[in-house]
Amino acid sequence: MAQKRKTTRRKTTTTRRRPTKRGRKSSQPSYTVNLIGGIVAALCLLALFQTGFIGRFVANILRVIVGDTYVVPALLGIAAGLALVVTGKWPRLPGRYVWSGVLIYLGVLLWLETSAFLQLNQHTGFVAYTWQLVGDDFANDSVNAILGGGTIGALMLTVTSFLVAFVGSRIVAVALMLVGAMILFNVSVGQVMHVIEVVAAFCWSKAGWVADRLMAGIARLKQIQANRPKRPVKQPKPAVTETTTQPETTTPLTAPEDKTLPTPVAERSTTADTVPINVATQRSKAPAIPPAQSAAEEGDDEPIMVSSVDEDPNYQLPDTSLLTPIPQKDQKDDYDLIEKNTKILKQTLDSFGVDAEIKHVNLGPSVTEYELHPAIGVKVSRIVNLADDLALALAAKDIRIEAPIPASHLLGSKCQTARFQRCRSEK
Repeated sequence: MAQKRKTTRRKTTTTRRRPTKRGRKSSQPSYTVNLIGGIVAALCLLALFQTGFIGRFVANILRVIVGDTYVVPALLGIAAGLALVVTGKWPRLPGRYVWSGVLIYLGVLLWLETSAFLQLNQHTGFVAYTWQLVGDDFANDSVNAILGGGTIGALMLTVTSFLVAFVGSRIVAVALMLVGAMILFNVSVGQVMHVIEVVAAFCWSKAGWVADRLMAGIARLKQIQANRPKRPVKQPKPAVTETTTQPETTTPLTAPEDKTLPTPVAERSTTADTVPINVATQRSKAPAIPPAQSAAEEGDDEPIMVSSVDEDPNYQLPDTSLLTPIPQKDQKDDYDLIEKNTKILKQTLDSFGVDAEIKHVNLGPSVTEYELHPAIGVKVSRIVNLADDLALALAAKDIRIEAPIPASHLLGSKCQTARFQRCRSEK
């Protein structure tokens, strides 16, 4: 008999894969964003109040970009930093508010930059001049210079002034602010034109009524002035003058060669452009006024009590030889030095962008004072901060600036007189 074959089945072994351990997320939160937000808020707060060296340094960095409006980015930085500290996320605003704010801010920067350079009377080199002013503030660790709209405003003014001049630049600035306001309030151009038409129609309808009111008011004022009684005019009392008869004197005839002829106009010294110099030793000789006449001028109606004293016929006046004669000193060198220093002082102020005019110079025995009249809009602190630079330009040991001179609208720049310096060096 045939034997049955046994069929052997192969056992299939299934290998189970061990589950891989997935990387567990660390449960410890990260405070890096919150730390960055705190640092940004702290720096912007120091820059806002210009506290210490760090505050002034950060403020000048912001002023390089946006000029005198550095307060706006400082406030925005404080708000963004606090948001990062609290939420850990960067704050998000709708695009409409962002674009409207950017356009309005650009218009303000362009307007401020145009106004600043019109005040400085400078029409070229806006970016270079802005960086020069900022560099002076960085060097002096101060926040004093007028920068307008900063580098952004200078770049915009460079383009607009080349295309449409300064007047057009202001029109462009106003247009940017209007477009930003329209985007902010979601107002279309048609709505704006409709409002303009309504306002123009209202003004046109009321123009006649306003004109009639003005004409009626003018006529009423003329009538009141015509009916007002006229005040009698007081006639001044005739002044009593004493006439003294003097004997006629005959002048001797002189030859034409002996006459003193006037100097030609070409040889006369022109002193119109020179600065007036007041010397401390010069005193204006006023004409002597008799006491009786001065008392009569003070009051004609008041009685004057005059007491007469009999003169001693034996009294003799002392001789002038008792007085110590004062030698005459030649001050031509002092005058020449003052004229030279006046030109140097004016050139130094102009190089720093300070518009000031030298009105008078007071020459004293030890101190010479130059009186300066700054233009409208020039800060006094700018001139005071230039004391060391002016002393270097004038080669003076020290300069003291009196800002302002009491009971005057002038500034005083005082330095030692050259003669006094020579005397001290000889001692």
